[in-house]
Amino acid sequence: MLKAELHNKLPDDTRIALDRLEDLLTSNLLGSLTYLPAEHVLLPWLRHARAHPSHVTEPLVPDGVLGATVLFWPRAGTREADALVLLQLESRTEAILVECKYESGKSNAAISEDSDGKAHGDQLVDYWRALAGDGIRPSRSDTSATRAPIQGVKLVYVTAHGTMPVEDMAESWKQLTPEEQSLARFYWLSWRDLHALVTREPPRQPAPGDTAQRNLRRDLAALLERKSLLRFRGFDRLASTLPPVSSSPAWRERWSLGPPPFLQHLK
Repeated sequence: MLKAELHNKLPDDTRIALDRLEDLLTSNLLGSLTYLPAEHVLLPWLRHARAHPSHVTEPLVPDGVLGATVLFWPRAGTREADALVLLQLESRTEAILVECKYESGKSNAAISEDSDGKAHGDQLVDYWRALAGDGIRPSRSDTSATRAPIQGVKLVYVTAHGTMPVEDMAESWKQLTPEEQSLARFYWLSWRDLHALVTREPPRQPAPGDTAQRNLRRDLAALLERKSLLRFRGFDRLASTLPPVSSSPAWRERWSLGPPPFLQHLK
């Protein structure tokens, strides 16, 4: 599907629909990252995440990560999340539930009721309560699932924004009880931070003749550029595409050949 989208092989009507489908973006971008060493792109990208509220100083990715496993479309209570990232540390495993958005916002339909009978529907709140209540279940098709004990859970909201969608985050945060707020770990991350990571040289060069990682990085960069998921990179690139500035303005060059015809009678 990645190649089909890059080469415009999807029918026009299908492409318009798929551009708004977060599952496709999750598969093409986050799914492709699983074929690269985690320490090259996935973990550095997750380290760009910012916490909400801002007074939370605990990073999304702790120090000492030995490996990462990504499970796609796990069940989260009555909902289905986009991914679950399991971080293996020396003495524990931490879980990061990932919700990805592209052009749409949170899905906040009230789809179920709490045990106390109160209806709720905020997507991030539902996810957090599933995380805190051990309500995450891997997809049946995910054979890489692990039942290792998890110590530490966090939630990251991935969007195409250039800056944190504070209103979305604050809206969800306010719906948590004070006790839940004391434990909750909410983060935000932008797709736009991926481009610089996939285009930089990897920490360890691939073995001679192994072009698979280089080709994958190139395709990921092309997809991010196609969808305009880039950070502003300054005016230096724009300046290189502009025509050279003449030392003599165009009007001066024209007048140096003599006055225009409609003024010649004034001689």
